[in-house]
Amino acid sequence: MGVVTLGSLGAWTLARSGSRLSTGLYMLFVIGIIMPLELGIIPLYAAMRHLGLVGTAHGMILLNVGHYMPLSVFFYASFVRALPKEYEEAARVDGASLFRTFVRVVFPMLRPVHGSVAVVIGLITWNEFFLPLIFLAGSDTQTLPLGVYAFVGEFSAQWTLIFAAVTISIVPVLAFFLFAQRQLIHGFAGGIRG
Repeated sequence: MGVVTLGSLGAWTLARSGSRLSTGLYMLFVIGIIMPLELGIIPLYAAMRHLGLVGTAHGMILLNVGHYMPLSVFFYASFVRALPKEYEEAARVDGASLFRTFVRVVFPMLRPVHGSVAVVIGLITWNEFFLPLIFLAGSDTQTLPLGVYAFVGEFSAQWTLIFAAVTISIVPVLAFFLFAQRQLIHGFAGGIRG
């Protein structure tokens, strides 16, 4: 939810502002997609440990929102550029503030992209192994891939438990995909009707 809200707001701001600063910030977000997180994992871990967020669910949520924000902004910005500005201008003429214009006009028009961002980033987060391994190792908070990894030993693996866990883990992802499938298809196809 944080990636959808913050990503759409940031992308709308960057896409509608025609300044060089917004173009430069957008390029930084694109670079954030290209650069692997593993390059900065040691200072990131040190900062998270200093803040007391290592081994907590809140820390993982904050980390994932920050990690997937560039991808979210990239999805939203390309869609916002295709939206007609006339709806926003009409809301401004009617006396709506910038924030109210975003909440009442722009955010509902981004519904196809909301589904795409939620499905893509949800699936990536659901299957994430490296970040939870680093930031949640040794804590009571575990993700499903770490739970499946617990069935693998140094000399043997409990394949029946691994396959059972993988089969059970497919159910929520499949249900979410079936629920958001229409929005995902509209988001990838452009989703704007004249």
